[in-house]
Amino acid sequence: MLVPAQRVVIAAVLLAACRPEAVPTCQTEFQAFDDLSATHMLTLPEADGLGPVQVQLQVPLDGPRTDDGAPVVVFVHGGWANSHVPLERDSARIMSGHGLAALYLNLPGGTGEHATEGTSDRRGPAARAALAHVLRYAAGWIPDFQDCSISERVSGGTTTDLVLASFSNGGNLAWATLADTALDLPEVSGVASFETPSAGQFAVAETGTDARPSPIYEPGSCALDDDLGIVCDYAYPSLSFDALASPDTDGMLFVDEGGTEAYDDGVDFPLGLVADPVSGLWIHSVPATEAAATAGLALSGRGDVQDSQSFWADREAPRQMIAAAARFPGLAAIETGTETDHVLQGATDHPHVTGMVAAMQGAGLAWSRLHADAVYAEVVTEADRSFADHPADTLVAVGDTSLDMQPEDDDEVRGTDYLTAACLELVDRTITGDWSPDLDSPLVDR
Repeated sequence: MLVPAQRVVIAAVLLAACRPEAVPTCQTEFQAFDDLSATHMLTLPEADGLGPVQVQLQVPLDGPRTDDGAPVVVFVHGGWANSHVPLERDSARIMSGHGLAALYLNLPGGTGEHATEGTSDRRGPAARAALAHVLRYAAGWIPDFQDCSISERVSGGTTTDLVLASFSNGGNLAWATLADTALDLPEVSGVASFETPSAGQFAVAETGTDARPSPIYEPGSCALDDDLGIVCDYAYPSLSFDALASPDTDGMLFVDEGGTEAYDDGVDFPLGLVADPVSGLWIHSVPATEAAATAGLALSGRGDVQDSQSFWADREAPRQMIAAAARFPGLAAIETGTETDHVLQGATDHPHVTGMVAAMQGAGLAWSRLHADAVYAEVVTEADRSFADHPADTLVAVGDTSLDMQPEDDDEVRGTDYLTAACLELVDRTITGDWSPDLDSPLVDR
């Protein structure tokens, strides 16, 4: 006969066996984001003069991609904005349902409750340091403020397969970070990027848009220089500067199509610029600044040629690829873009996309391609359409119009679908070691 103490022990054991398995402490604060993923805002501790970095972790609810855990993707947002999280449903992000963990960050100098401390330097050294810090967390090198590692945060754990996903101008920051030898970085398997404005001339929209065509851009005028930078060799005719045209930018540098030497917003074409918070100057592209100097224009509040060269030197992805390839000999990369194109709407030859791949090849990357393999685009989009499919290591020239861009339909397929497909391919190829040029089916079946 059982004594009372024995009955208590047996009852406790039976009760514990009937309870659902307890959720680990590091996984208790996630909130459902969609049917297949959940997210949690995290803070990474300060390091090397960098304040705490605010990140958002997206975890798969349908299980990790591999038996060893979920590969990790670090997402670098586009534009010049510093803040990207908390994510909204329509935010650029890695699409759910494929067993990946994804990290998103706010760069120093943003605004809002979850802003990362520090001062904005327009994707300069501070931004690179913040991204490097997130990569270290993604690789499991450091815990977050709650003393949880990323592997403890993700049900099923994470693997060491680490990929950078860069949307638009995020591509320039991603490559600059990998090339920065002052940063302590983990091994990165690959870089997937979508429609990177891969030169200063592209980043400030000198190619124009469908609504405002550019009078200076010429298809076929762009090529790689000796440093693998993309430079478009077109004329800047009838340049003029109106110091009174735009008080917010200390005047306007423009193509004087009206011939009045006074800026007319309905007639003349403005040359884009970006503020450099470090120098306090407005920065045009290097070729535009050189053209203005040749024309003898006095530009108030503007950087000179040397200022422009210094600013763009580490903000153009192709110029970073030689150093990145030397640091990561096994690095693989995919650049992708669409026919509609959110960056260079006025550039029918898509030199920013093809130029990225041409620079990858010129830098001697271990493996590269234009667009993810079509089998991955099909898996992510679940759309019945014909996707562009150029085998890996197909020779690419800047502005090669024989190479198709991806179709896009805002109702069914988004640019982030193509970016996600590129991440999946890079992850699967790293896992399997299959670097063949073309595929008949995805390398990982789940």
